[in-house]
Amino acid sequence: MKLVILDRDGTINHEREDYIKSPEEWVPLPGALEAIARLNHAGWHVVVATNQSGIGRGLFDMVALNAMHAKMNQLLATVTQLHESLQALCRRDEQHRAEGGEVGGTALRWQSC
Repeated sequence: MKLVILDRDGTINHEREDYIKSPEEWVPLPGALEAIARLNHAGWHVVVATNQSGIGRGLFDMVALNAMHAKMNQLLATVTQLHESLQALCRRDEQHRAEGGEVGGTALRWQSC
């Protein structure tokens, strides 16, 4: 299996200094979805890894994050004509801190979102 792992913010979509907190604020970068479509059509599976510290800061919740990812998958489906969705892995900093880890350290805790 050929696999590529992409970061979300700044790679697939525009970043915001005040965090992306809703599907309305999630805007793909020009050509990003088409690039993912080219990877898919070339036989690559695409996974998104994303550090969403805005959850730990209380700026948005998992419902909002899942809605953002649903929007990403819907837009991607219109470009790729594939029925696979991108799977996202999220690092939750508040969980990592609670387990005694350092934010920004090398030990990461990931979960499906």
